[in-house]
Amino acid sequence: MAFKSSMQVRKMMKDLRLLEQRDLLIIRQVQSTYTHLRKSRSPGHNELMLVKAVSKFSYETLASKPVFADNLCSDYLCLIILTISTATFYREHA
Repeated sequence: MAFKSSMQVRKMMKDLRLLEQRDLLIIRQVQSTYTHLRKSRSPGHNELMLVKAVSKFSYETLASKPVFADNLCSDYLCLIILTISTATFYREHA
């Protein structure tokens, strides 16, 4: 909604703190995806669905916006990629 909206809609969303809520949801999604992957012995369908959702986030946005940097989102995103890559490698070479 915010991506393709007019300035008036964006202002209203900002006034209602919807953009802050969106950011908090992204932070929780990134952190919980990594936590879930760490607890999983071998990533299955559910884990891969979580990773696909997180992979849609802009790395540039996660790295540059202070709220994301403060919550280590780019670090978590890198760890998610490494976790999935490592699991895929060991599954293919087992």
